[in-house]
Amino acid sequence: MTPTSVVIGAGNVGRGFLGQLFSESGYEVVFADVDAALIAAMAARGRYTIQLVDNDLHEEVTIAPVRGLLATDTEAVAEAVAAASIAATAVGVRALPYVAPVVAAGIARRAAAGNDSPLNIIICENLKDAAATFRGMVLDHLPAGLNDFLDTHIGFVDTVIGRMVPPLSPEQRAVDPTLIIVEPYKELPVDRVAWIGPVPPIVGLEACDNFPAYTARKLYIHNCGHAVLAYMGYRRGHEFGWQALEDPTIRPLFEDALAESKAGIVVAHGVDPAWLDAHIADLTRRFANRALGDTVLRLGRDPLRKLGATDRLVGAARLVERAALQPEALSWAIAAALGFDDARDPLALALQERLATDGIDAMLQAISGIAPQESLAELVRIRYRLLRENDWPPPLMTWEPGSFARGTIVERKPQLIAQVIADNDYPADVLAALERFRDEIATRPMQPLTEDAPDRDDWNRALASLDGAPWQATRWYFAETFFYRKLLEATGYFQSGPLHRLDPFAPQKRQQETTGLAQLAAGWSQLSELPTDARFEALLHSSLWGNRADLSNLTITQQAQSGLATRGERHLLLIDDTAAVHDLLARGVARVDFICDNVGLDSTFDLVLADFLLSQGWAKQVVFHLKDRPFFVSDAMVEDFEVVIGQMALHVDVNLRALAGRLQEAQAAGTLLLHTDPFWASFRMFYELPEPLAAGLAASDLVVAKGDVNYRRLLGDKHWPHATRLEEVTAYFPAPFVTLRTLKGEIMVGLAPGQAARLRSEDPDWLIDGKRGVLQLVKQTE
Repeated sequence: MTPTSVVIGAGNVGRGFLGQLFSESGYEVVFADVDAALIAAMAARGRYTIQLVDNDLHEEVTIAPVRGLLATDTEAVAEAVAAASIAATAVGVRALPYVAPVVAAGIARRAAAGNDSPLNIIICENLKDAAATFRGMVLDHLPAGLNDFLDTHIGFVDTVIGRMVPPLSPEQRAVDPTLIIVEPYKELPVDRVAWIGPVPPIVGLEACDNFPAYTARKLYIHNCGHAVLAYMGYRRGHEFGWQALEDPTIRPLFEDALAESKAGIVVAHGVDPAWLDAHIADLTRRFANRALGDTVLRLGRDPLRKLGATDRLVGAARLVERAALQPEALSWAIAAALGFDDARDPLALALQERLATDGIDAMLQAISGIAPQESLAELVRIRYRLLRENDWPPPLMTWEPGSFARGTIVERKPQLIAQVIADNDYPADVLAALERFRDEIATRPMQPLTEDAPDRDDWNRALASLDGAPWQATRWYFAETFFYRKLLEATGYFQSGPLHRLDPFAPQKRQQETTGLAQLAAGWSQLSELPTDARFEALLHSSLWGNRADLSNLTITQQAQSGLATRGERHLLLIDDTAAVHDLLARGVARVDFICDNVGLDSTFDLVLADFLLSQGWAKQVVFHLKDRPFFVSDAMVEDFEVVIGQMALHVDVNLRALAGRLQEAQAAGTLLLHTDPFWASFRMFYELPEPLAAGLAASDLVVAKGDVNYRRLLGDKHWPHATRLEEVTAYFPAPFVTLRTLKGEIMVGLAPGQAARLRSEDPDWLIDGKRGVLQLVKQTE
């Protein structure tokens, strides 16, 4: 005899998922629903059709045998429950009170007939503790004396439904009211603890001992992922969830958010991370299913509920916090949800009205249970403002509380002015100008340049576009670059007279250069004894770690390490493409370009590396791109390189004198070039490279981009998600390049999902303390 399954609710879950699983497991499927046309069609045909669709599949599956009962025919439904081998509800939370009396009647008939075989009812409802809630409703309607029968024979079993079912169009419904379109996913986890009797072999059904882990996975991975795509996709103007997933500015945030949720679930529920990794990989593939046509508006609707304290975003963030991590990506998603203002969603408009009336702090406390003094509230507040005022991803801003960007303007830049005053014997008018400038940074909006200089109008046009922004509330990179340009105006650098082209940072630079040469001399014997490949690696890494010595950031300067880099620091490289760079250069190339950074140890090792490439025949020509003016205190100019080579030529160490001779010969032969251009000391990003510079770099076999500022300019100085792929952001760059950077700014890409959260838990200052580095190759021409 064919066993019978009863599914109360013939909608997307009942008809589109449960019916298929039960039918394929050998059950007759009896549906009960209030949709008279649907039930009549099922009753007449005894079957219905499911279309399984994904990007590579379109398959029709017939579900049979089926019967249809009107839910209003309570006698027939109760009789079906009494005879069923398994049952399920999929009616929606609001309909459960109407279903409970019918189920209670069916259980009573079952007991009266002496049917003591177990009946498990799978509760497929979007409600926390749905099974216990529905059991209580049924118990309220159960005749007296049947409580023991219920306890021993009837299981109320929670599940989580993961199959995605898109809504049908009215035209599709008109052709066939029973038709349903679904993805081919089949997994039905159920709570083994609540199951009564043996678990039958049903396709896709998995009885789980640790069922809370499955509910957390559904809410904080599946639903959370949909929310990230919905709210970020809405901001970017996408119609569908799959479009948001394909957006290279959103995909890495999605990946980071799910990695954060994974970490929280692992700690909370003690599960194997590999189990969640496999689920995330499969879920990502499923979310890319264009055939489902899931819109960001459907996925994002009712943001008030989805911002609840235990719901998909805030609940996930709380798990992450309990795992001693910071919910970086999730806080961006929460901020984006607060900005969801689609006019077609009344609850989205209600959210905006409450934000306008009560403010973000009151909203977060009332809806999300996040108190204003919490670190999560601070993260969300900052990111909500960044998203409200900017496109995604937003630029790093100097107003961000507690940020490194703010500290550079509020604290370090005034300190630099004081250092310039102390290091130079300026006349009274220059000292007064510097004091006025320091006061401007603290109290006034950024003031335009007034001196007669060829670049004045260009800077002032850029400044005007910021609408009178103060130093402490503007784009970080512009504020930093404009600071150095204003400093040169105050010191008369571009004006005729005794101060013309007098570098205000020269005293600090000369000290750095002397120190760098001394360290090179001390380590030369180690260097010369190394085999060729090992020597290249040592020089490449010394060029990277020498970048720690940055005078524009005094806290980093104090941590700068001396001497040759060793393998002992390899673990501090977050990305290490040393082998790939070696393979590219060792075969021999025509030209290598350096976009230089600092004087001192940094540029000293750049020169030694250039000498190695030329002497070994790995490069026929090396071009150094240098600043045309003082910039970021220690940034190298042509004059600085000439000074260093001159100091080498007069050094007591014979090896340094020989090195200077080779460098001077290379300059004379045109194989070592020192180039400069105003662009390198400008406010513009690298995607704004002027055509002549871009054309020149396009002739290079490898561009070595040195330092933190050049890294920031490659990325537009924006809040990119940490899992963003560097090659996607920098596809505009005209040549293959490698970044040699120690981390001294709050921007980093190319990490594995979740890696940034782990790094922050180990070292809250990992982005800015200069301890870690990046050596990353991007081969744009392949």
